[in-house]
Amino acid sequence: GSQNVWNNNFLLVSHDGGLTDSTANGYTGTTHNGVSGGGVTGKIGTATQYDGTDDYFSSANLTFSNSISVFSWVKPSSLKNSYIIAKGVDGFTTGGFALQLYPTTNQIYSRVGANASTILGSLTTGILDANSFYYVGFTYDNATLKGYLNGSVDGSAGGTGSFVSSSETVKFGIRDISADAGKYFGGIIDEIQISNIARSSAWVAAEYANQNDPASFARSADVTISIDENTDYLKDRRIIAYDGNEEGSIVLSGSYYDTVPTHIEARVFKRSDNTTVQINGNDWTPLSNETISGGVWSGTLSEIPKTNDWLGFEIRKSNSTSETVTSNNRIGVGYVVIYFGQSYIDRWLDDDDPNYLTLPTPNDLTSKFRHAKTGQKGEDEPGSGVADPDYTGWALNTGVGSVNFANKLQSELKCPIGVLDYGMGGTALLEVNTAANGYWLGSSSVSNRYEDLQDGLAVSDPSNRRKANAAIWYQGYTDAYRDISYADYYSGM
Repeated sequence: GSQNVWNNNFLLVSHDGGLTDSTANGYTGTTHNGVSGGGVTGKIGTATQYDGTDDYFSSANLTFSNSISVFSWVKPSSLKNSYIIAKGVDGFTTGGFALQLYPTTNQIYSRVGANASTILGSLTTGILDANSFYYVGFTYDNATLKGYLNGSVDGSAGGTGSFVSSSETVKFGIRDISADAGKYFGGIIDEIQISNIARSSAWVAAEYANQNDPASFARSADVTISIDENTDYLKDRRIIAYDGNEEGSIVLSGSYYDTVPTHIEARVFKRSDNTTVQINGNDWTPLSNETISGGVWSGTLSEIPKTNDWLGFEIRKSNSTSETVTSNNRIGVGYVVIYFGQSYIDRWLDDDDPNYLTLPTPNDLTSKFRHAKTGQKGEDEPGSGVADPDYTGWALNTGVGSVNFANKLQSELKCPIGVLDYGMGGTALLEVNTAANGYWLGSSSVSNRYEDLQDGLAVSDPSNRRKANAAIWYQGYTDAYRDISYADYYSGM
């Protein structure tokens, strides 16, 4: 019944694969050609077997504004070109969408008519087999169409536009009767969900985990909640730069089920021994700047004190505190320093200095970040043609001088140390020089290495944006070689 659906953004939920609707809307499916709803065992309870010849259900003329989510469990008996869930005639530009089993490649194809002239399509990379269950679907948020396979994003397409009005009904097992002869779905469809919002990746992952293996999901009757650790906010070994009060803040996000939270509360604990790190004398602290809507929550946890340990977070609802969920990734509130400059500091950050027979061992509480997309790449050795490695997340610190310096900082400051690696050989400060890899004050976004550094810093700290405690610049060799004056060099710095 409708009491089994836990938020108002669902337009239709069919637990039996097409016949019934468990939302308050009550969109009961109309049977065509003898299809019988709920007649077979599905992924969850009963489901509908479609014969692949002419079986289908027609439902209501569901309307959408800018966003939509469509999900279902399917078990295809044959891998032919067929429609699982669809609305609209050929072209989809009249407010249509389709979730389709794509021919020849055995993949899921998602399409939406974003507006009267734009059709977006996304094909999964994952391949389906016959006679196996898969959780398939898509979301569209007026900017990006994302295809999903078994709880994970698998394909996307970009484009904007509001859905146009349409008189077409939603159908299960086919799209358009006349245009799609022979494209009837054959197999089992179960647990159809259609929503008027774009569900988050955390929500989709939690739905898949809950439905695929309910026992391991450990869901209680009243309080289930999850944390999304795939965001940049919670990347493993990330260091948050502390402020003048030696405190930091972090954005947390996730999903909730059943009872809507009044507030989300967090407990900070040390990873080494699980002891609580109090915030203003409290074990549990409500998040600020909260957003709680449609099964998704987010908020900021502020005033986390500098701690000489990796930290974790335990989350609960303020109005239902019997169940909590704990983060897995290690987060540090500490000191973040940017290393940037030219070839010598680039080598200072590398591991191949021939003067070191034994490389220094990094302290576990040091972590280095470099964002590969910023273009901050030189060569391991000038002239070698061997590029620095790409990496886009926090990791164990590497390098020669940078490791020794970070270890010294860690021992003195008694907190995690974050190193932002932006040294780059073959650069110059001022554009009047000739430098192969750009300029720290380049006149264009392509050649301006300082803009690259800012972009990378923004990715390393997405909540505070471009926040670090210190910056170390090394070398002015290229500029000095061209007789740049002290005054010009000083002005550039």
